[in-house]
Amino acid sequence: ASDPTRCFSAACVDDFGFGAALVEALEQEFCVDVGRLSLHGHSMGGMMALTLASAPPLNARVRAVVAHAAAPFAGYNSPPSPHAVPLLKHDAREDWVVPPYAAASMTPGQLGPLNGTVGEGGWLYTRSVEVTAAWASAFDSAAEQGGGAADLRPAGSGVASALDGYRGFGCEMREGRAEVLTCEGSWTHSFALATPLNAPAGIELASIAYDFVSRFVRAA
Repeated sequence: ASDPTRCFSAACVDDFGFGAALVEALEQEFCVDVGRLSLHGHSMGGMMALTLASAPPLNARVRAVVAHAAAPFAGYNSPPSPHAVPLLKHDAREDWVVPPYAAASMTPGQLGPLNGTVGEGGWLYTRSVEVTAAWASAFDSAAEQGGGAADLRPAGSGVASALDGYRGFGCEMREGRAEVLTCEGSWTHSFALATPLNAPAGIELASIAYDFVSRFVRAA
């Protein structure tokens, strides 16, 4: 079904309905722990993960989101509602496809219309700090609070990870909320989720993401 009031990117299809139907089908086909549903995506997939988790019907079911090299289009940065959802956002400093901030924009040091960063395809994206601020604000206003924050071992605003220091990699809490993290390294848009080049064996971005989402369980 098509709903022009809920368009995603250039396609006015019901992505919310499709996402809910897909989850329901997986639950019927496989043995799924419904309290541990998390959404992960890279680039457009990360944008879809952010979108699906931000509103019903999946907002109440998703326990966490991991978005790699992704951000909403400028003007579409909505905090998750009615439920707050933990977010881990992986950014790349040399990402010119989905620039996380003005310094990486195709208009270096300057933002485009709607205060968006300008990607190499001409698309306008929400700055990373605005995305995480919106998701953190949901925890301030929502009645329920995400669990497991004390397990994240915060040190100041930083959060320890196995990749700390490799190519400038580091993770930080946003807006003082341990449920919302940004991790960043010096690589481009197409960085691997497996072990990065020359990184210690067995250390993967994917494992950091799994460690994050494993800290949050939503009641079924």
